[in-house]
Amino acid sequence: MQEQRRILLVDDHVAVRHGLALVLAEEGVGECCEAEGRYEALAAGARGYITKREAPRELAHAVRDVLEGWTLISPRAAEGLR
Repeated sequence: MQEQRRILLVDDHVAVRHGLALVLAEEGVGECCEAEGRYEALAAGARGYITKREAPRELAHAVRDVLEGWTLISPRAAEGLR
C-alpha cells in the first residue's frame, strides 16, 4: 500500500486554493489541505515553493518532484525571496 501524499496549499484567496487543489486532484498528485494564513513556509520545513502564476502543469510537476525528495523553488518564487 502506497503512502498517502498530502500537500498544503497556502493562499489568501479561497478560489485560488480550491482551483489548485482541483488541478492537483486531476493530476493524481495527492490529497490537498488548504490554509489561508501566510507563514514562513520554507522556515517551517516546506521543501517546495512556487508562485500561483506558474502554469497548472508546472504546479503538478513541482509537487511530484518534492514528493520524490527534491527541494524546489521556482525562479519566480526565488525573485520574491530576495
